[in-house]
Amino acid sequence: MNEAMAAGDAASLKEVVHPPLLEMLAQTLQARRKKGVETQWELVRHHRPWMSPKVLFHRVAELPEGQGSTSHGPGGAPRYAQQVAVVEMDSSQRLKRWDARTGRVLGDKEERRRENVVLMRVVDCKTQEVGEWKIWGFEDGMGLERLVEERNLIWGVTEGEVEKKVKQKMGRK
Repeated sequence: MNEAMAAGDAASLKEVVHPPLLEMLAQTLQARRKKGVETQWELVRHHRPWMSPKVLFHRVAELPEGQGSTSHGPGGAPRYAQQVAVVEMDSSQRLKRWDARTGRVLGDKEERRRENVVLMRVVDCKTQEVGEWKIWGFEDGMGLERLVEERNLIWGVTEGEVEKKVKQKMGRK
C-alpha cells in the first residue's frame, strides 16, 4: 500500500484496500498532484523479525441483516461473515518528497514505525469461499475493548445483544 501510495498508483491501491480507505487515499493523491509533489517510499528494515509481523487480534463474525447477509442459508444461518485481523508491523521506513517542477527536495525522513494494520475479508458461509485480504485501516492502539465497541456501533448492536447471540449459538440461556 505504501509503495502504491508513494507512486500515486490508484489502480494498485484498489487491489489492496477497502473502498472507504481508498476514497480517502484517492483524495490525498489528488491533492498531492495539484501541489506538484512527488514521493518515494522505502521499507528500510523490519525490527525484531522474530516477532513481527504479529497477529494482535483475529475474529470471524457473522454479518447482521442489512450488511450483506440478507440471504440466509440452511437453518437461518447468515450467508456471509467477516474475518478481521489486526497485525502489528514494526519497521523503519523512509519517505522522500520533492517538487516535481523544480526537483527541490521537500523532505527526506526515515523513521521507525509500529503500525497496527487492520485487515478484513468476507467469507461466504455457504460455500466456504473467502475473499482476498484487504487493508481496512489502521488501529491506533485503542485496545480490544474499544475496537469491539466501535464494531458494535457500526453494526448497530449492543454488547448484550452480541453476548445473547453467542449464548444462543452455544445452546445456553
